[in-house]
Amino acid sequence: MSASYWAKLYIEMLDDTKVGFMDDWLFRRFIYLILAAKEYNKDGLLPPIDKLAWRLRMTEEQTVKALADLQEINIARETPEGWVIINYAKYQAPVPGAERMRHSRAKQYSSDECVTKRNSDVTTPSISISISDSDSLSTLRDEVIKLTGLQVLQGDIKTLVEWDKEQVTEDDIRDALQWRKDQGLQPVKIISQLAGGVATSRARRVQDQSARKNGGQPKEDLSGLSTPDL
Repeated sequence: MSASYWAKLYIEMLDDTKVGFMDDWLFRRFIYLILAAKEYNKDGLLPPIDKLAWRLRMTEEQTVKALADLQEINIARETPEGWVIINYAKYQAPVPGAERMRHSRAKQYSSDECVTKRNSDVTTPSISISISDSDSLSTLRDEVIKLTGLQVLQGDIKTLVEWDKEQVTEDDIRDALQWRKDQGLQPVKIISQLAGGVATSRARRVQDQSARKNGGQPKEDLSGLSTPDL
């Protein structure tokens, strides 16, 4: 018996039509068979039918039926050595070092190291950022943390990158926060909730700057702009 305590399931299974068309009974047995193969530890080979049936608390007839059904959709196959789960070795193989490092770095980016306390006299901890990120993005990140008192989550990264691209200023963010306060709205719980409000504040600022440059008067409101996200 293997010393392993777990087996891998991949998110791509959600898009696998072979899995999607299984009924609940077969899907459950499919998962059980993956675990049994992991425990047997022979690259996807399953134990003999009598032992497998006992391990899964099924009759031998039910076990054979499940395997036969999986064979029809090319997930299991009967061989001279016994029943095998197809592609088991491929999906259960150790993750290559380079890929594991990429996952580790992505996790580090959104880890608790990016959390800052709301108290202004506490030094703001730095967020681990890839060396490919610009200095302006790092500065923007620090400003957002300071203004909102929120940690940068993985889902906020896209918003920060977009703000950096659009040259969003600290005043744009402050105006969006003030607008929510003036409207009596609850404080945002994640940074990306400010995306709509910041976009509106930035557009107003850009239009006002353009009006001043052309000798006109800044406009109080912008027609055609969407209401900030609530």
